Amino acid sequence: MNEHIRILETGEINTGECLFRFAAPEKIPFWQDFAQKTEIIRRVHEHGAVSFEVDANYDEDYHEPEEEFGWGLTYGEYWDMHPEQKRNKPVACWQTWILLSVSAPFMRFRRSLSPAEDLILIATWDIVKWNEGWESGEYRFYLALTSKLDTEDDTLLNVQKPVFIKPRKIFSIISDRTAQSSLQAWQLGQDMILQPLTNLVQASPSQRDWDWMWREHASLGPICLKIFVDKTSAELKEWFADIITRRLPQNNFYPCLYSNQSAIAQELRIHLENLAITELSANEFYQSVEDLQTQRQGRLPQVYCPDKDCSYVAKSSDIRTGWIFLRDGLFSLDRSYHTPKFDQQSIDAMLLTAIMEGELGEISWDLFDSDYIYFEATGEGLESLRNYLDPNSDADRLRQEFSRLLFRHDVDASLANNVQETAELINQHFQVPLIELDAIANLEAWLRTTAISQLPRYVTVKLPRTMGSTYGEDPDYARITSANSRILWRWSFDG
Repeated sequence: MNEHIRILETGEINTGECLFRFAAPEKIPFWQDFAQKTEIIRRVHEHGAVSFEVDANYDEDYHEPEEEFGWGLTYGEYWDMHPEQKRNKPVACWQTWILLSVSAPFMRFRRSLSPAEDLILIATWDIVKWNEGWESGEYRFYLALTSKLDTEDDTLLNVQKPVFIKPRKIFSIISDRTAQSSLQAWQLGQDMILQPLTNLVQASPSQRDWDWMWREHASLGPICLKIFVDKTSAELKEWFADIITRRLPQNNFYPCLYSNQSAIAQELRIHLENLAITELSANEFYQSVEDLQTQRQGRLPQVYCPDKDCSYVAKSSDIRTGWIFLRDGLFSLDRSYHTPKFDQQSIDAMLLTAIMEGELGEISWDLFDSDYIYFEATGEGLESLRNYLDPNSDADRLRQEFSRLLFRHDVDASLANNVQETAELINQHFQVPLIELDAIANLEAWLRTTAISQLPRYVTVKLPRTMGSTYGEDPDYARITSANSRILWRWSFDG
């Protein structure tokens, strides 16, 4: 660190008797200095919190007399010739800062003695960057506190009316173990706490954004939520048009904050005069949300526009961020790796709410990564989709269940001489009932008529190397793979 920055503590922070107020991390004097900012953020990632001192009077333009000025002169010699340009070194004035890593874009500051004074704080979000040419990791949220200086203008502070607190000690706690993962909170002394705000609207139901499981380790995408229904494309288009044209304009609907929180925080911050962090009373915050909802009601129907390549497309500027496909038996929500806009999330959530209420009948569904070509999640029935989108369901338990359902099956067909014999070995492996004498036809019938919950989802077939030369010319492979599009086949010619 530079001489004007001094690291004090990491992890559990002792603040003593100093008064602190919340401040935007962007206000930290060196926040635009990549090297200094990276070092502080690295420590925050390791320990959750870091306290440090910054010389509030530091002047980067000041130079020591012995420093070289140029033309063989030092600054001291130059000042001797031009005493009017001499700058005196300012007296150090150390100000304490504390940077916290928080788990949501909106944090509620509560005092146990006076809950009516709850404040909503808007965190700063930034991406992890370990060098200037490459971004890695995911977006993180930060809050900062800074100590009150004796030299600060009390008149100006009276106008700004910041909330000063004396925390004495700051340490991390788990706020909510029932929500998605464990939401981190911060205890400030004995009677103050910073908790994640998990609902924009008070006392309203919420749901996870549908790509939450994929977004944790997103690929280039697109990610597709494929919902299989007993409806024709015409019936699906009529249902979709009814929501967009009749129901949506009258509906104040917003998704929850459990996924894609950076986009939500960014848009609401813009609504709140583009401030990186703002102190609002709870009433003021919820009134701001209502105002934003009212403004956006008229915009929601225009998010998805008809497109020649697919049913509907959502765009942010010229970048496609999402698609809706309406096909016979299929309603599909697709997204690119670009974080979707708040409006797009809102429409998706409303459509899924209508589906979960049974408007399209019983369903089956898959969450499919079209980049790495694998299933992220799957389910049978409305209840399984409700569980997946329920913010109170156990995320780790869901992952375990999906891993069980999406288990990879390895079939050894290394002794096969052709696709017909391969089909026979696959039939034997899965104990397929004999309906057709032709092995391929028998396998096709089983794949087409059996409930997806009773079928394998990943199948790797080990074949002799000699069959690899005819793979691209033999249509029998396609008969097997096309019998059920919800099964992934991999043919390995290394037997």
